[in-house]
Amino acid sequence: MTLRSSSLALYGRGLGRGSVNMFKFSRFIDVARWDLTINSKFYLRSSILVVALCCFPVLMYYLYNLLTGNYFEAGAAYDKIEPFVMIISLVGMSYAIIASGYMFHNLVTRQGRINELTLPATNLEKFVWHFLVIAVGALIVFNIGVVCADLLHSFFRIGFGSHTRSITAELFSAEFTWKVYKEFKLQGYYLMPLFSILTYCFVRTFSLVNAWKYKHNIPLTVLLHFLLNNGFGLFVLVFATTSFANSDAFLNFIMTLNGLNPDVVIISLYVFAILLYCSILYATYWLYTRAQLTTKRNP
Repeated sequence: MTLRSSSLALYGRGLGRGSVNMFKFSRFIDVARWDLTINSKFYLRSSILVVALCCFPVLMYYLYNLLTGNYFEAGAAYDKIEPFVMIISLVGMSYAIIASGYMFHNLVTRQGRINELTLPATNLEKFVWHFLVIAVGALIVFNIGVVCADLLHSFFRIGFGSHTRSITAELFSAEFTWKVYKEFKLQGYYLMPLFSILTYCFVRTFSLVNAWKYKHNIPLTVLLHFLLNNGFGLFVLVFATTSFANSDAFLNFIMTLNGLNPDVVIISLYVFAILLYCSILYATYWLYTRAQLTTKRNP
């Protein structure tokens, strides 16, 4: 069965006029089944790669100690798993960014666009499925990688009869979370949840650009972030040299901001972050619904 015939085979569900933005669970399940069928190798290979990257630092550390003759000395030492936790966390962050940039990987090729656009499902059903793949599916794969790295670590530690600590427990423990939380405070308020939302906003920008540009979108997003960050920094430097930045009116405005109620400031920041995240998702969906077979931007 070809890709096109596999998508056309789903027309038995039917789509009536005016159902472009409706959501039907049975059609959603068909979209999931269709995507997992034609992209099974892609998802399997990417999952194996993520699990391997999580296990790689643990494997390299113990192989190095084994080849240099320090295997039992390393085993006798205290089990310092913090470096493993940090490296695996970095792998998870990188995976979240790359997965977000591959949200609409079906649209990269012309044939893929034909299959996606002719799929008998609403844009909302297809978009929700693509979002769940990168948001929930990627999280599940990463957690499997963490558990595999933990089991590999325990295998080497038990191999020389030493006490072992759990990488999984450390990564998701309240103690580790508290270490991170207490580093970010403003007026006595913990800002880690706010930074988490802003981090999700950053990650979702890769999906936003992917809905606009199907090929080479990840380096393009990195370039756009680089230009925006440096452009903003240059603007601040130039603004600081202006007469208005050193005027009494601007200084009084800054003093007014410092006098605001901390509760109002924190709530406003959280509302802004949530609205920003929702806006990015909506813009991504809006661009996805405008997908065409060929354009100058996506030939």
